[in-house]
Amino acid sequence: MNAVITPAVAEANKQLLAAKEERAAYRDFEQEGIDRVRVFYRNNHTHQTFDFVQAQKTRWLQFNQRGSQGRAGGLPRLRARRH
Repeated sequence: MNAVITPAVAEANKQLLAAKEERAAYRDFEQEGIDRVRVFYRNNHTHQTFDFVQAQKTRWLQFNQRGSQGRAGGLPRLRARRH
């Protein structure tokens, strides 16, 4: 099935696109805040070793965590709805 793009659709798509300068700035890896991302990825790649992953699997795949310490951020336990 081939899509037909009419001139009206093409014009509407152009209006939805960001300006050329905005598109160029999107991939500006020298902008402020990128260091935070670099540090995050470096830490993950450095510390997430095979042994670390195996330990986390052992811990979390037992499904025996109780209380708020077993859920991210201490979220309350969800209760099943009764129909």
